[in-house]
Amino acid sequence: MNNDDYFKISKYAHVFFVFLITGLLFFGSTNNTMAEDGSVHDPLIDHGELNYHYDECIVNTFNSNFHIDTSNIAAINCKYAFKDDGLHQYIMTEKLPNKIKDYTDQNKNDKKIDSYEKNTNHQSLWRFVDDDYTPTGYNDGHEWGIDAFNVIQDAIDYSNSGDTIFVHNGIYQDKISTFFGYITCRIDKSLTLIGEDKNHTIIDGNHSRIIEVKTSSVTIKDFTIRNASDDNNCLFDNGIAIYSPSQSHLSIKDINITDCIFTQNSESIQMLSSTSNVKISNCYFHNNSDISIYSGNGTSNNISIENCVMECNGKSYGAFFSTGGIFLFSHSNISITNCISQLNVGFGIGVGCKNNLRIANNILNNNSDCGIFTGGYSTYNNIIEHNELFNNGIFDEPGLSMMTGGILLQDARNFVIRWNNIFSNEKGCGISYLRSFDNDIFENNIYNNLYNAFFLENEYRFFRGNHWNNNYWDDWNGRGLKIIQGYVDFPLPQDPYNYVRWCHFAMNPAEEPNDLYY
Repeated sequence: MNNDDYFKISKYAHVFFVFLITGLLFFGSTNNTMAEDGSVHDPLIDHGELNYHYDECIVNTFNSNFHIDTSNIAAINCKYAFKDDGLHQYIMTEKLPNKIKDYTDQNKNDKKIDSYEKNTNHQSLWRFVDDDYTPTGYNDGHEWGIDAFNVIQDAIDYSNSGDTIFVHNGIYQDKISTFFGYITCRIDKSLTLIGEDKNHTIIDGNHSRIIEVKTSSVTIKDFTIRNASDDNNCLFDNGIAIYSPSQSHLSIKDINITDCIFTQNSESIQMLSSTSNVKISNCYFHNNSDISIYSGNGTSNNISIENCVMECNGKSYGAFFSTGGIFLFSHSNISITNCISQLNVGFGIGVGCKNNLRIANNILNNNSDCGIFTGGYSTYNNIIEHNELFNNGIFDEPGLSMMTGGILLQDARNFVIRWNNIFSNEKGCGISYLRSFDNDIFENNIYNNLYNAFFLENEYRFFRGNHWNNNYWDDWNGRGLKIIQGYVDFPLPQDPYNYVRWCHFAMNPAEEPNDLYY
């Protein structure tokens, strides 16, 4: 089995495990609200009005105003309105985040080379790519084969470490052959790769991997990266794959991917090797059949994802599914902030991290599984705060509603979950936890969910719960403690899955919703 096969199998293994455990519970199913065909209107097409909607994408009706930190993402008072024509339901938003507005603006002409602070005393440090350049043409005054190319890989091959490659608008579909198939380009030296305009500088994989990053200190900015799909059963189907050469065990570090659009890929960004200091910002992931951002190497660390939008990604495979949002298995130091993850198959955000995890100021809604899935016996400083989680969890299977919805903790310890709005996950749980204890959960608003909280524990830790304090529950009776119902597995020789009803208690329930934005 090669490494790519291993990662493809391992990333779904946890899903099978949750299904196996929760399938033993005997709860009633609810009505299915999945889309008939999953089709959507691409927001990049609706340029006239800064509105977008999803056709035939069935969701739970809800109308809310958001009040999150808007220093980096303009999502405040973003009202979701719904209509039902009797056959389909539609979701529209009256105000888009600035970054989506930026994608739809066709009149931006400010992507001038001078804006990148080109050093005119060192012209050789810049290479220019344009699909209209020719060996005998004027080529904007650049010298063919020196600083003028019409193939991105040719410019990379001629460049030195530290150079910048500026790619003019166009569609680039060139291929280079590798041992495992074709790719569009391979970056094996420290470079900056810049597109003229992310809407019109397009690297098209034509059903194969697009960009391989095989060295440190690489920046990729202002491209549309599309069609790295698995339609032709290609082994490598990533928009961007980051991994070190097979003969090297060195970590790849200092990778910056910003202001890019990823669409019609399988996995958009995949970190296969040990990586560190990776920043992904201001990117838009739409209509990809698999994970938007994936890291399957547990030794990776220092990954920052901010101001990104992930929507309508992922694909169901019957009892299994691919996660359309973010899925990271990393050692430490992960930050996911100011992102929107919505209408994806699977999780909005899934993370396994030992230390220093922060998931904050995100909007996670209408994902088919959980808004946030996380776990791992952490040592310190894993924080989930200031997130909005609603309308997640739409499985129509007995028992699965208990392990979908807002936040799912699996084998989690020493997490801090605070100041989140977790509501209207009408087919799932607000917070559910599986074999998880000693977590601090306080000052959240948890209401209007099918189940506000639920747990599944084993015989060794049934007496150990989590530390709940000052959470608002709309189903609290106003007296005493808040009771959290769940099950404990007390296996018997004749029945290894002998689940017994049990309960935990939440201390000091809040009488009124918490003011979360102070």
